[in-house]
Amino acid sequence: MPAFHREQGSRDWRMLPVAIAMWTASLGVHAAFEWAVAQPIPPTFTVGVAGCAMAVVTAGVMAVPAIPLKPHVRAMATMLICAAITAGIATLAFDLHAWHDPASIQARGTPATVAVHAHIDEPVTAADRRGYDCQATAQTRILDDGIVRRASTASIRVYATEQDCAGLTRGAVIAFTGTITPADWGNVALWLNVQGTDPVRRIRDPSMADTTATAMQEAFFAVTDRLDDQGRVLVPGLTLGLLGQDHIDDGAGPAIDGTYAATLEDQFRRAGIMHLMAVSGGHFALIAELTRRLGAWLLLDRRIRAALLAATYIALAALVFPSASVTRALIMGLIASAGVALGRRSQPISALSWTVVIVLVADPAMSRSYGFALSSAAVLGIVICSPALEKALRTAMPKPLAQMVAMTTAAQLFTMPIQILMEPELPILSVAANLLVAPVVGWSTITGLMALLAAWASPELAYGCAWLSSCGTIVMERAAVWLGGADMATLPWSSGVAGVVSMIIVEAAVASGMVVCARWWKRRRVAQPGLPGERIGATWRNRLAIWFDETERVLVQRYGEIGDYGQNSSGERPGAHRIGRRRLSQRADRAGPVPAGSERASGQRTHRTGRHARRPVRLRRGGEPFAAVRRVRGETAQRAERR
Repeated sequence: MPAFHREQGSRDWRMLPVAIAMWTASLGVHAAFEWAVAQPIPPTFTVGVAGCAMAVVTAGVMAVPAIPLKPHVRAMATMLICAAITAGIATLAFDLHAWHDPASIQARGTPATVAVHAHIDEPVTAADRRGYDCQATAQTRILDDGIVRRASTASIRVYATEQDCAGLTRGAVIAFTGTITPADWGNVALWLNVQGTDPVRRIRDPSMADTTATAMQEAFFAVTDRLDDQGRVLVPGLTLGLLGQDHIDDGAGPAIDGTYAATLEDQFRRAGIMHLMAVSGGHFALIAELTRRLGAWLLLDRRIRAALLAATYIALAALVFPSASVTRALIMGLIASAGVALGRRSQPISALSWTVVIVLVADPAMSRSYGFALSSAAVLGIVICSPALEKALRTAMPKPLAQMVAMTTAAQLFTMPIQILMEPELPILSVAANLLVAPVVGWSTITGLMALLAAWASPELAYGCAWLSSCGTIVMERAAVWLGGADMATLPWSSGVAGVVSMIIVEAAVASGMVVCARWWKRRRVAQPGLPGERIGATWRNRLAIWFDETERVLVQRYGEIGDYGQNSSGERPGAHRIGRRRLSQRADRAGPVPAGSERASGQRTHRTGRHARRPVRLRRGGEPFAAVRRVRGETAQRAERR
């Protein structure tokens, strides 16, 4: 089929190859830079090699127009090369800037106590290192080593003890005293270990927006502290993306059982439903649906609705815990809002591709973020594979169940290689776990967000909403304990690149098998490929029923006594008074006369065209073949009575 026949305005995939090319180029430049700085070679040699590589790529771009290709292939190749060069240059500039930052230079040198002014970017959470009580991600502003005071823009993770945790507030600029070291794990390259007699001092207060968001979050946590342990852990995780045991409070309420919280988190991970404890597109989709309904009820102009939608997206992103999935969902939501303002249909793949392009150019470090990769892969899998899987599953299960299974399976297929890089095991019960919790996810999310919005004004109302949310999270807890606690919950897999490649091969083989089976089934249903329509015919149930009716008719004609073969003394068949028989008779009467011995009356397959060509019809009991059988049987009975 020509390409212009397959074109659909709702499936614009033109930017998807560009996004993939940019992501691949960014990862390649990151890996090449790390390899280069680890080699004992002079920097001039590295710069020379990079210059030669750029020259080769530029020559390749200039040579593309000379290759005898189709115009659209040549244009796509040129665009992909240009996109890869753009991502590579942005990534190289980012890595060079981070490498030569004063904080990075200080971390590579001899450990020494320095004074650092840094902006706190995220809420304070429980520390993941021994010897410290809290941690926060910050961006350095000034670095003073006692000799030189220099500007710095490095991203660091601050670790502090209990007496200093209260001074770490999101949005504030804090003066720290401590040592900077390279990170041993995590997505932040540098660690700042706070120490000294006066290690924390506030330089600038947070903005009004940050203060408001922090106050609402603290009020929400104060409300959830009145719930049971599972509610205290899961309701904040589902609502804000921050588990209850990771929150740092004033210590007024009872502490959460650390063993229970750690076990529950591990069971969620093994069951394959840990993604519920991170804010993603589901939260934004719920808010968007409520906003659209409100705009439609108020009969607002589409531009006003788009502005209201964008404002709700930004407000939600400001209230929840910052993460890569929130960034992805926010940018995609803003692009969708722009489409609403322009009166354009939603383009999920195009919006996702533009989101990847924008994020990788603005922050090339996101190309190595597992959270951003998982979020993007899940969206891509749902958009591409979910409709086809749902269509196939609807033949065997109800539509709501087919939708849930299709979405879960599609997301798992695309995210599984990335999950193997994080942990080499497969959550084989994840589909079942997601099906069990799917009915309560939306309910718990909405009531949790209502509690977040009402906590600062009415704690009692917020507690009621939080309690309703915990009624849903207890279902999640039971599903995680039941499925995640089983020995067969996970299947070990190869780690590293070998595991990723093997998983891709397995998924490709399964997908190829499904495509081959689908094509075989399609060929089986099409009588002649050159003609429109589909092959129809009686199912095995219809053919078996016809056989029984024909057998009964032959016996009636042979012996002339119907009462001995299925009729009672009144001349009626047993069970004829049932509602099912009446409905079958009514459908047989509505079917109209059918010539006896015709192709349709005999139950043979025919070729169908016209307006019914897209709707395969199966002959069922009570249809025209059965009406013909009943008429023949009735005529035989009348002739027998006349004799």
